[in-house]
Amino acid sequence: MTSTLEKFLNLLKQKTPEGVNPVDMLINIIPMSKEAAYRRLRGQIDFTFEDIVKIAQKLDISLDSLIKTNNEKNAYQVNVTSIGNGDSFMDDYIKWGENALDSLKKLRTNPNHYSLSIKNHVSILYLYKYKMISKLRLYKWMYQRNSNVKTIKLSEFIVAPRALTIEKMIWKELRQTRIFFIYSQELVKSLVDNINYFRNLNLLSKEECNQMIQETFMLLEDMEHDAILGKNQEMPCTIHVSNIKFDNDFTLWNSDNISIITFRPFGVNHYSINDPRVIFEMENWVKMLLKTSTLISFSGEKKRIEFFQHQRNLLEILLK
Repeated sequence: MTSTLEKFLNLLKQKTPEGVNPVDMLINIIPMSKEAAYRRLRGQIDFTFEDIVKIAQKLDISLDSLIKTNNEKNAYQVNVTSIGNGDSFMDDYIKWGENALDSLKKLRTNPNHYSLSIKNHVSILYLYKYKMISKLRLYKWMYQRNSNVKTIKLSEFIVAPRALTIEKMIWKELRQTRIFFIYSQELVKSLVDNINYFRNLNLLSKEECNQMIQETFMLLEDMEHDAILGKNQEMPCTIHVSNIKFDNDFTLWNSDNISIITFRPFGVNHYSINDPRVIFEMENWVKMLLKTSTLISFSGEKKRIEFFQHQRNLLEILLK
């Protein structure tokens, strides 16, 4: 079996949804007998290029990741999950959610799994619990992406029921994941700025704004509760606060057989990298960041109180 075929088969297995037989999935994409599918998955028969393209399109596999470049030393494979404009916006978001949910389930099958998140905005671990502020997250992205479309108010923006169901399922999966956070000092500032921006444009009603404020206060209580106990439900949740600013969010998802970095420089779009060199660099950067951060879970009571009071002070600006 060639290294390229072996890599393709590994990617195909990784993309197979939990509980689905890879043979059945392959037959649904490319009509063939079960025996033919088994022989291809065992590497006894090569896939045609046309077959590989069909599978890659269906399972969102990058063909670039199968090909070694002449400049491999400086080449990095970046996978992009793009949330589109207009009519495709909600469908793309649902597809992203389904893929994220599947990846989380696979991650948690390994007992040594964990997530390491460097955050300058509120994590979906807490955001997805609350209806209005999670809706605002999507609304903001729709507003930015559809600049040529007539602006609608938040009350007119409908989140598909399937999207809400997936958000709830992702939230439940995250509540069962080992998580290590490094928070920015200004964690809720972007949320406060977004509420204030759309309020000033009269795109939020007074009632919607008040509900978001109350939800954010409750969200901070959830975060503080986890910080005091050092637990995310029954899973460890270690929280540091950085004493220096950092520009972007990054999350490392890691287990014995999966290591991947995700980040989102443009709203809800997600970029991911599984190159070991990039992961190694990120781990080194995190070690440096920890040197300038303060632990506020388990211990660090004074710093913890100051941090959450500062977040509440930022939020109270909206009450004035």
